[in-house]
Amino acid sequence: MLVGKDGYAKLTDFGLAKENVSGHSDAKSLCGTAEYLSPEILMRQGHGKASDWWSFGAIIYEMLCGLPPFYSKDREKLYKNIKYNDPRLDFPFLSDTARDLLSKLLKKDPKERLGSLTDAEEIKHHPWFECINWDAIQEKKLPPPYKPQLENPLDTKHFT
Repeated sequence: MLVGKDGYAKLTDFGLAKENVSGHSDAKSLCGTAEYLSPEILMRQGHGKASDWWSFGAIIYEMLCGLPPFYSKDREKLYKNIKYNDPRLDFPFLSDTARDLLSKLLKKDPKERLGSLTDAEEIKHHPWFECINWDAIQEKKLPPPYKPQLENPLDTKHFT
């Protein structure tokens, strides 16, 4: 994620972009950050947008819990955890709605994963996001939490 000059978040992906991926198994490449790869990518079954929702769930999990859901320093163990283990959701600091969201985003079967039917709309309507006014965000009606101080439009001092 990046922050634009106006302070609003800009989602981006520096990975391999694919066009015309509409089904659950149209893409075949093995690429991405290991901790966020979905089981279907690791099993080389082909993947689609549901893999992105898996990664979204893994990122939310890491933000809430401090580590990715299947983390291991050993790459092979990490991949085995992703393919066969369930994420740990019994932390007392997780709300019921957070647990529900994570369990639905981290479903092993991409066809059962939240977001696999109507893409982002399913996710936006999940109770965990009930306090979010999506229209106000899209229309930039809410003030950004941070506005970078730039010396000129090409200023890159915030990049490391």
